[in-house]
Amino acid sequence: GMEVKGVWKSSNLGGSLDYPTWRSNPQYILDVQDSAEVTITLKLLKSDTGSSDDSKKEDPKEVCGFAVIKKASSDKLAFSVLDDAGELNLLHDASCKKGQTEVQYQWVPIPEDMPYCIVPYYARKKSGSFTLTSSCGKLKSVPSYICTSVSGKWEKEGGSIKDKTFLKNEPIFFKPDKQGEVVVILNRESKSGFKGKIGFYIISISSENYGKKLSSVDEKSVVHFQEFSSLKEVTASLVLKPEPYALIPCTHESGHSNKYSVLLYSTCVISSEKSSSVSLSSSHKGKDPKRRGLESRSQTVSSSKKSSENEEEKAAIAYTQVRLKKESETQKAVGDKIAALEAEKANWATEREALAAEVAECRKLQEAALKAYEELEKNEDKHQEKMDSLLREINETKLKKNQQEDDMFDELDELRRQLAKYESYVEEEDNEEAKALSWTKPITTDAVKGTEISLKGEWKGTTCGGSLNHLTWVNNPQIFLRVTQEATIDFSLFQPVVADKKLSISFYVFKTHSPSAKRLVRSYNDSDIVCEAYFSSLKPSKVHKSATLAASPNPYVIVPVTFIPGDESPFILQLKSNVTVEATPIAKQNEWPTIEGEWTSSTAGGCTNFSSFSKNNMYLCRIKNQTKATFHVSNVKASAISDSISVYVLRAPGEGQKLREYNSNLLVASGQFVSSHEGHVTVNLKPGSYLIVPCTFNPNSLGCYTLRVLSEDTVEPLVLLPEVSYVVQKGVWKGSTAGGSFNYPESWKNNPQYLLKIKKELTITIVLTQAADNKEKAFSIGWSLTAGSSRLTEPSSVATASYRPSLSIVEEVTLKPGSYVVVPTTFNPGEESSFEFKITSYTAGFSGQLSLEAL
Repeated sequence: GMEVKGVWKSSNLGGSLDYPTWRSNPQYILDVQDSAEVTITLKLLKSDTGSSDDSKKEDPKEVCGFAVIKKASSDKLAFSVLDDAGELNLLHDASCKKGQTEVQYQWVPIPEDMPYCIVPYYARKKSGSFTLTSSCGKLKSVPSYICTSVSGKWEKEGGSIKDKTFLKNEPIFFKPDKQGEVVVILNRESKSGFKGKIGFYIISISSENYGKKLSSVDEKSVVHFQEFSSLKEVTASLVLKPEPYALIPCTHESGHSNKYSVLLYSTCVISSEKSSSVSLSSSHKGKDPKRRGLESRSQTVSSSKKSSENEEEKAAIAYTQVRLKKESETQKAVGDKIAALEAEKANWATEREALAAEVAECRKLQEAALKAYEELEKNEDKHQEKMDSLLREINETKLKKNQQEDDMFDELDELRRQLAKYESYVEEEDNEEAKALSWTKPITTDAVKGTEISLKGEWKGTTCGGSLNHLTWVNNPQIFLRVTQEATIDFSLFQPVVADKKLSISFYVFKTHSPSAKRLVRSYNDSDIVCEAYFSSLKPSKVHKSATLAASPNPYVIVPVTFIPGDESPFILQLKSNVTVEATPIAKQNEWPTIEGEWTSSTAGGCTNFSSFSKNNMYLCRIKNQTKATFHVSNVKASAISDSISVYVLRAPGEGQKLREYNSNLLVASGQFVSSHEGHVTVNLKPGSYLIVPCTFNPNSLGCYTLRVLSEDTVEPLVLLPEVSYVVQKGVWKGSTAGGSFNYPESWKNNPQYLLKIKKELTITIVLTQAADNKEKAFSIGWSLTAGSSRLTEPSSVATASYRPSLSIVEEVTLKPGSYVVVPTTFNPGEESSFEFKITSYTAGFSGQLSLEAL
């Protein structure tokens, strides 16, 4: 991460994005190397509210904040929130409420949107200092431009260059002091009913015509023409020579009146003025007439022609005096520079002498090195003889070691022969013991108590779960073992002696943590295994292990297993103990309460990171007494799911109601998403109603699941809450029906429109979703709602949804009975996509209270 400090002062108080001067604010380029989540934090350190008169005029909506603009230049200021194609590049505009001093925004950067430009802003009449912090990446300050601002007003006469009244427009004269980039921004005042288009011309003029009212315009002298636009603001960037120019802001046609402002941003100094037919007032004495700024020219000079000439002569004399003074200062600066160069030349001579001395010293060292090298060559032969002697010793040592290894391998082979004889003897003995058992007796289902216990069971069908290497191990037969006093027990597991059908078998003994007699269904911990027999590749008919078990109020669980899932066979488990113990095969009634469910296209909503979370199946859980419960979801059968799964526990917002949308204040606990096969959450619950939500991490991950409730106390069966009723319409923005937002009134009326009828007052949730294939570049979408019953021809609304570049936007609104026209749109015209418009209500008695049809 990185933190930078900055200040807002008179030269860079641009204000929020509501003002055209926002470009004057400090700007920073965010450089991130990967797509990790980024958090930007703006903190106000110090504020100067200015004079009391200013504070009274201050707009209460102006606060500190920052804007995030994507696809910015890596070394230039951002001058627009739109790209060349008119697409909105404003990722976010974050601001804090009045009285707060900190604002924050988080997002995951997309490579196609980099680099990002961060623009911190503050109230225009305030100065202050701030810190800007990024959780990752680097923040680089962008060099600022010099800003020149001019304001004016269009009267009804004017229009474009093709109109006869074009010269009625008031030109703005300016001249750069050197060649460089100039960014021109024309901004009109927001005015209801203004339907004109705005633009501007930049014309090259002679020095004689600078500051004078233009009598004619030759189209060949037009350096730049900015096309007319119905937007509030137009922008152009061009490189201009150090020559005089006239900038003429105008409307497309005459007959429009409105106020405007022109901003010139440049790295060079720009002198500018408006045209005026009057002479300079007394406040301009001593100034060069060709370099005067934007002072008011409203004062009328009524002196005679002779008086005017005297004033001009005085101004010329004053200008000459200033020029001579500057030339004298320049000559003095040149003299100082020459003196500095002479001093630097003397320093170079001293350094040259020191360098010559270092060269001489290096030559001496070189001669000494040559002598040392000659001495090393003389001793090389002696060192070679020592090396040969050492190699001979090493070879002799290797020969001795090889002989010792041969002897060890011979001994090992002898041990293996003896072990094979022993294993053969043991196998014959185990086979005889296994054959002597009663394999025809029925499967044991009842509890058996004593010091010697024999239980018959079988691995068959779904109970062939395999070893702990497989998630299906929990499906193996399980036996409860109750030990009331410390016992030393010999465990023996037998399989029938059948040629070519013997299996690799073993068993595990687990300790449990609850007196409740229930099957093991969760992943085990190594510390819970108190006894374990090892698998053998010889596939013996008997495996054996002894263990001393402590007395416990909680039962132990014995799990006989085969190494590979699906291997079927009967088995007999024998226990020999020094004290009385009790063994009980786990029956069906000892299973934990289980619910089978499925994530489908309409119920796979993903985790709480996604707005579709409320689509997931939700189960109502009622707790009568405080208890500790574990909610476990598994995906053993549906192995096709590659997404991780887990469970959420939330407080129920109302009896029998699904969540409208996720609310973090209702969260009680959530499990971690680490496995695609199972997930769980353990939580202490007080009496009350809760929602249990099993889900995948990402939306639209389809498959089946099993939900279990593991509780120390009895929990009422979970109840699946029904889906909420809704009305929906599907449509498409294409061709003329892709009309765009309110900003385009001529085409807006062509958007699809829908009639919404409501019979009683309802709180409804409106969801607008655009086609999923727009995921890489989602359009900014929104909607407006207006009282009425027929198609609209002009923009109006009683409720709207803010435009956001998202696949789906969700808004909630309360409406009274009546008829309404709803218009879903994209932000810009011509953005084509199919969409779905869905209205849902959680108000009791919703069904039949509203309808939605296309107009």
